[in-house]
Amino acid sequence: MHDRLSAVIVTTPQAVALMDAMKSLSFTRAVKLPVLGIVENMSGYVCPCCGEISNVFSTGGGEEMARRGGVPFLGALQVDTELVSLLDAAEITTREDSPPQEAAPHGFGLAKRYQETQSGKLFEKLLDTLLDTLLAAERRISSTNHSTVNE
Repeated sequence: MHDRLSAVIVTTPQAVALMDAMKSLSFTRAVKLPVLGIVENMSGYVCPCCGEISNVFSTGGGEEMARRGGVPFLGALQVDTELVSLLDAAEITTREDSPPQEAAPHGFGLAKRYQETQSGKLFEKLLDTLLDTLLAAERRISSTNHSTVNE
């Protein structure tokens, strides 16, 4: 199962965070853990009133790190106040005396509402890119294993 392990590195655009993420990338290489890509979190702030994006921090650091590190850049997620409001308003639907299956429909309702937010749409795109990267890695591993067996 170890050959199916991989990592996604998440960073924010600030220099200190990027240095920590570089250490993570170095670690994954030292232990031969494949990196599927890098995500830049908190990449700007979207004003809930006008939709204007402000770069509270810097921007593009995750993408540059991916380019320099030779790994895919999976995407950037902005600070989303709509998501914060959605999560703050969510009711806790699980209780210690409730079976887990009773809470599931409520949790899916929250997930459905999240998909409608701006960050939900960005995350869906990021997930699609990640899955494409994962499938490509699986194909490379499969073809490498197949050619090794045939030799």
